Amino acid sequence: MRFFGLTMDIDAIDIYLEKAMKEKFEKLISKEEELSKSKFNSKYSLLTSPVELSYITTEEFAVLKLAKEIKKQNLVSLFDNEPERIVMNLKENHPKIFEGIESLVKKFWWTSLGWRQVKGNNFRTYVSKLKGALEKDIEKEIKSINNSIKKVKSEKKQLAIDFNFDDEMKFYLRLFEKYVLLHDYRKEDQMRGVAIMDKFLFEIKKIGDIRYEDLVWAWPDEIKNYLREGVIDLEKIRDRKGAFFTIIEKDNIRQLTGEEAIKTRKKVLMPDQQNIHNFEGMGVSLGKVVGRVRVCHSSADSIKKVRKGDILVASMTLPDYVPAMKKAVAIVTDEGGVTCHAAIVSRELKLPCIVGTKIATKVLNDGDLVEVNANHGVVRIIKTAKSIITNSK
Repeated sequence: MRFFGLTMDIDAIDIYLEKAMKEKFEKLISKEEELSKSKFNSKYSLLTSPVELSYITTEEFAVLKLAKEIKKQNLVSLFDNEPERIVMNLKENHPKIFEGIESLVKKFWWTSLGWRQVKGNNFRTYVSKLKGALEKDIEKEIKSINNSIKKVKSEKKQLAIDFNFDDEMKFYLRLFEKYVLLHDYRKEDQMRGVAIMDKFLFEIKKIGDIRYEDLVWAWPDEIKNYLREGVIDLEKIRDRKGAFFTIIEKDNIRQLTGEEAIKTRKKVLMPDQQNIHNFEGMGVSLGKVVGRVRVCHSSADSIKKVRKGDILVASMTLPDYVPAMKKAVAIVTDEGGVTCHAAIVSRELKLPCIVGTKIATKVLNDGDLVEVNANHGVVRIIKTAKSIITNSK
């Protein structure tokens, strides 16, 4: 728990920093010209764009560079074989390429992890990624990644000139850009922590007659007590597993389970949302698209549900959502701000993205036809899945 606690200050500072920077930017812009909402959002999206590669693009760049070396050594045909044969051949005959893949695994094994997904990238993962990279125009892809950051830096520099950024605004911007990087480092630490805890729980499971599936729902104190005394309240843990809701008040923390948790959650988080036809959030990666909704409550959900052209709707996204995000035409989340995972990845994938809607996963259903207008931060329901089914009968 302490491991995770060390990463929490980043979100806490974000809340203040993002608010202060946006307010300052609005004041500076209003002195120069009056902008429509979409034009302001466009300028603000540029202002909050990262000037360093995210871990996702850094990983992609590393794969492309190794693929370039594979082409240079005329080894492309080797990757037409089954993974086992590729690995064996590389190990025996091409040690430098083999070591290159090992280096990718060592550096990026954690990028497929999530809160529930604890299987990291391995050698076969990168053999598969290299196969995909070898089918692309590698030089063009590398150039595109290099140019994207140069372009953002150049445009942000011009933005500062156009709107006469003062020292305070420049300070906010420098600080913000550092915190975008810290978000990636935090995510890496959190995912490494998930993997460590997972191994720890598997070792505890071996001690006595307790299932891993139950252990993941135990509190640290319950696990400590189990290790010391050999006693754990499985009934209590399984109630928590069925339904769990925590209310944090000023001087009190209430933990609810079972039916009480379900009823309270519905009352607090899911007020009447009938007749909602559109709702707003923050447009963090601009664009406007229409597509079918896929509501995903986990990365497993996203992999199973999302097809090319769908709109991925989630409470939030994590590294293990990226394969589904690459298939989607837009991303909508309940939580997050301009530096959240969904925002950073969407900008790099050039996907329209609206975050911080609070209600997207509660209002939308699989199959709904919606318009995502990230230029204005608005999601509009065109047709519900229910009405589409009714009309087709």
